[in-house]
Amino acid sequence: MRVVFVTLYNQCAYGPRCLSANLLRHGHEVFVLNFKLFRSVPIDRADVEHRRRIAANGFLPVYETLAHHDIVCGYPTTVTDTERETLFAEIEKLAPEVLCFSLTSSHVPLAQSLSRECRRRFPRTMQVWGGIHPTMDPTGCLEFADAVCVGEGDEAL
Repeated sequence: MRVVFVTLYNQCAYGPRCLSANLLRHGHEVFVLNFKLFRSVPIDRADVEHRRRIAANGFLPVYETLAHHDIVCGYPTTVTDTERETLFAEIEKLAPEVLCFSLTSSHVPLAQSLSRECRRRFPRTMQVWGGIHPTMDPTGCLEFADAVCVGEGDEAL
């Protein structure tokens, strides 16, 4: 079976990476597409210029204050049509039998939009949603996915 994971703003993708390793061990072909980056960087509190540069690049900064420095997270930017088309072209090229979206609650609107378009373009591809949000609201996610993974997905997949 050929499985493609799509992560949204999560280049670490711990869950999909673990699931991929498990699927590979069982003889499946697996690919992980990290769609858009969500970068966090430590910034010295006194570095006002660095904060200005981040904001000038189109990010709305979200700060987490720690003992010796702040962590700044660039809020996810809007997905462009070119980025969408690039993702869909990659999915088409990989031709998965199962397409898995890994997401958190803050990315549900994007996941819904991408899932809807994947359904239109790849109607025979099974879609599975997993991650924190699908675990918390599996019924709501079934409107967009053929299956929802609640909790750990090793056995389910």
